[in-house]
Amino acid sequence: MSNKLCFVISFVLLVSVGGQSLAETINWTNADPNDNLWKTPGNWDLNRVPSIATQDHTRIRLKSPDGCVIDSSHTGADAAEAEHLRVGRNGLAGEMTMTGGTLMAHNFKVGRRGFGEFYMHGGTATSYAFSIAKEIGGVGSFMTMTGGLFRTVTTGGSGQFQIGVQGGSGTLNMEGGTLNVGNNLMIGKTGLDIPSTGMLAMTGGMINVNHFLKIGTDGSTGTLQLYGGTISADQLRMENDSLADPCSIIDITAGTLILDGDVLDLIADNATDPNICIVADGGSGNLFADYDIRNPGKTTLTATSNDTNLPQLTINVEPNDIGIEDAVIPWIAEPIYYWRDQSIAIVAGPSTANCPYVYRFDHWVGDVSDAYSPSTTVLMDGDKTITVVFVKDDHRVCGDECHPIQRQDVNEDCYVNMADFALYAEAWLRCTHPDCDEL
Repeated sequence: MSNKLCFVISFVLLVSVGGQSLAETINWTNADPNDNLWKTPGNWDLNRVPSIATQDHTRIRLKSPDGCVIDSSHTGADAAEAEHLRVGRNGLAGEMTMTGGTLMAHNFKVGRRGFGEFYMHGGTATSYAFSIAKEIGGVGSFMTMTGGLFRTVTTGGSGQFQIGVQGGSGTLNMEGGTLNVGNNLMIGKTGLDIPSTGMLAMTGGMINVNHFLKIGTDGSTGTLQLYGGTISADQLRMENDSLADPCSIIDITAGTLILDGDVLDLIADNATDPNICIVADGGSGNLFADYDIRNPGKTTLTATSNDTNLPQLTINVEPNDIGIEDAVIPWIAEPIYYWRDQSIAIVAGPSTANCPYVYRFDHWVGDVSDAYSPSTTVLMDGDKTITVVFVKDDHRVCGDECHPIQRQDVNEDCYVNMADFALYAEAWLRCTHPDCDEL
């Protein structure tokens, strides 16, 4: 009886798709004379619209004026969807434009062994994984985004966004809108040991990367031209094992790069590496980086041209010959540039560089908001030179910064001796756990 039941269930599953086989390939034809919209069945060679339910491999392989359009009417039951979406494939070019509506494509490639172009001006597009220019046939493929929301998600897929993969050379032109990357944004990605070239040319909009912003990894070459807009990422990774020319590069002019945590050392290292470059205004400007100032808990990187007149902050320490600079935040060994009219927080002391004596903050000299508070601010409305004055504390006491109380010092008298052991022994087997309440 159980065998019959299994047979009946299998039969129902087979007929429930209405005679359609799973994983069919549907090609764009633009054959309907009335429009070039995705939702029109007559524009597809099987005379039906692609569907995720039937796991369709959707191929858009005709260029303008035969390009596919997704507009604001593609919502609800008319929303565009496909399991596998290829815009340009196997030597044939493809073009798609999105001005509104909704698109869901589990696996989305613009240029897979064929030239592809994707224009996004509005609407919302979602993909589990997205790539521009995969494999050699996809060289030159690109996406241009001026508006709308594009997102890759990790629920159901990798959430990766790749530009130039496995021998491809691709470009994302970001002019507006929002791109949310659920995992890594990779610009130049090696696949099957085949290096690639990727470029992100950004003049506007917002890109949010949930994990790594990777530029030129595993021997590939990547370029980020940050000429406007803002990129926020969890971490930055730049590599160029092939030492190709040109090197992987971030070139910043008017844009902003925001990274989690304090990565000022990473920025400095990449700005001086001849094969992994971060430059300002094509190499002729000034990089401007800070941690925890413009964005709390984050490193913010921008740039200015050489002719930009930015105010400089210089901090001096007195006395200046006993090594107490570590007591000043930020410690600035040389003048640093700030945006005009930016308020900078500065904090001082105490210093333990000269124990057994502690040097404590006394006052600030210069244009600060409160000269007698160890925590104060400086308004960068012009060049500023600030001096912080420390004084030696001759009153040495148990428990001060140079004479800390050790954990074994039970009576906190700065001696670890039998008196501490006696107190420890007195409390032996004393129980404060809730299990001891009934004992």
